[in-house]
Amino acid sequence: MAWTYIAESNLTSTSNEVTFSGIGSSFTDLKIIAYVKSVSAGAYISLRLNSDTGTNYSRWTVYNQYSPSTNLTDGGYAYSSISLGMKAAPSTSMYDIDIFQYANSEYKQVRCNFVEGIAVSNMAVGMVTGMWFDTSAVTSVTIRAGASGTMGSGTKIALYGIKAA
Repeated sequence: MAWTYIAESNLTSTSNEVTFSGIGSSFTDLKIIAYVKSVSAGAYISLRLNSDTGTNYSRWTVYNQYSPSTNLTDGGYAYSSISLGMKAAPSTSMYDIDIFQYANSEYKQVRCNFVEGIAVSNMAVGMVTGMWFDTSAVTSVTIRAGASGTMGSGTKIALYGIKAA
């Protein structure tokens, strides 16, 4: 499987979201690599598909937090987006997101590996699995800082397509 570059966003000022729209159906899966800089306090990074703000998402998160040392799971159903991590404090974070079979007519599966709080004492690492309960093809993806938060200047988010071998 090879990654094909589709689009990229490089923030030069703060923003509460980045949207990639007009996504065609010529790939099997989508991959997003996000380096999110200085998320504002109280803001969780989350994912929305096709601008759907209804309670059509589920997510389960398994993570380990460095300080205080914590191993946790969290999740449930009926969310208005998929939270991609667990930090609610200013931090620099990395996210590796896959949206599987994004153009098919079944519910969409999402996987995200994350490292949050890079170079701070309360770093967390983990994995999120999620589902979007809609059978529409994904044509837009939004990465957002929830709770009226912002992502800082220097944030880089790239979208790739993956074709099955």
